[in-house]
Amino acid sequence: MIDLYALRAQEYKFLLRVFSEWEPHKNLSQLPNWSFSVPLAMFDEAEATEEADGLLQKALIMFPSVLQLLLDKCGVVIDSATMKHAYFAAAAASTHSSDSPGLHQLVSLFVARNHLLWRVPQVLVWLEKNAKIVCQRVDAEAFLVEQCRKHRASRYKGTPRSVYRHIIISDFPDATASLPPEISRTPVLSFDPLPPEDSIISYTRPERRRPMPALGNPLSLFLSSLMPSFDPEQAGNDAAAAAGSNSGPLAGFAQSIRELLAALGGGGNGEGGEAGPDVEDVD
Repeated sequence: MIDLYALRAQEYKFLLRVFSEWEPHKNLSQLPNWSFSVPLAMFDEAEATEEADGLLQKALIMFPSVLQLLLDKCGVVIDSATMKHAYFAAAAASTHSSDSPGLHQLVSLFVARNHLLWRVPQVLVWLEKNAKIVCQRVDAEAFLVEQCRKHRASRYKGTPRSVYRHIIISDFPDATASLPPEISRTPVLSFDPLPPEDSIISYTRPERRRPMPALGNPLSLFLSSLMPSFDPEQAGNDAAAAAGSNSGPLAGFAQSIRELLAALGGGGNGEGGEAGPDVEDVD
């Protein structure tokens, strides 16, 4: 995704510097997105150079299936002679058989994500021009074509689980359609699809304990009884346990009621409250 955001931000020098520094030990040129993004950055920066033309032609020879998928996604039709050429026609007619499943997934993801950058008119003209040159080169340079075919056959044999995870998170229908059935039919969490099988959970959510009302406070008990989660039986058991082993649930509850009435000043003449003043009748 670094190449995509660099191109959209028009940070062409940054993209070319990253490629030159990482290519020796990461082989970025073996990835379809980098193979096409680097020459596009050169073209956008300098309006076509011989180096950009050469890199684009190399990318089309290495990944011939990209051309048809990219044009279809852009809704563009180029010279029919180019598309009917045996090299591109074979790649377009049998994308799944000529490319390994891993390579096809990378190509589908690149086209789905980057196609808008290639739909610019001058870029399409440049792409068509170099595609015509590729048709001439593959007819004259059989060794180069065979070498690229062997590279495609020997590499991209398996898709790492992290790549599957990235495709699912990207949520491009064209890319997710290329997932194998054992992955596409697996229920996943949208926020964490296909986590590593050897992942370590460093955080365990503590169990939430429901706070119990203070049994010695009648007002707190009364307010707690208004909550939907209040359990009278549990409250009675807790009250009985707090009062002592000789007191049953009813005794504890009755004592709480008496204390509540006393706190509200309505205890009458009974135990736990004082009688209120007499109220004179009014005619």
